[in-house]
Amino acid sequence: MDQELELRDIRSIAGLSFLVGAWLMVSPWIFGYSSGTARWNQFAFGAAVVVFSAVRYIFPSQAWVSWTNAITSFWLLVSPFILPGYMETSAYWNQTMAALLVSS
Repeated sequence: MDQELELRDIRSIAGLSFLVGAWLMVSPWIFGYSSGTARWNQFAFGAAVVVFSAVRYIFPSQAWVSWTNAITSFWLLVSPFILPGYMETSAYWNQTMAALLVSS
């Protein structure tokens, strides 16, 4: 019973992370970011979150995948302070909120 609950929880979190990663991939075009750096950073790392989340969903026993998503979300949190092009607050807040969701 507990193992089934744990498996469901892992898959639920992986599914949420998948959706957040997909959102990161399309949101720069929805919001119309003027910066190519912010746009491509969110697209590339959103794609990474999608792939890692799909792997975690399919293979829930592979805990290393969650660590890669944690590292990816850390990059999403710090990259606006490192990369140019985050003058638009929508780019910053969109990426920050997505990173916090993926890291949970």
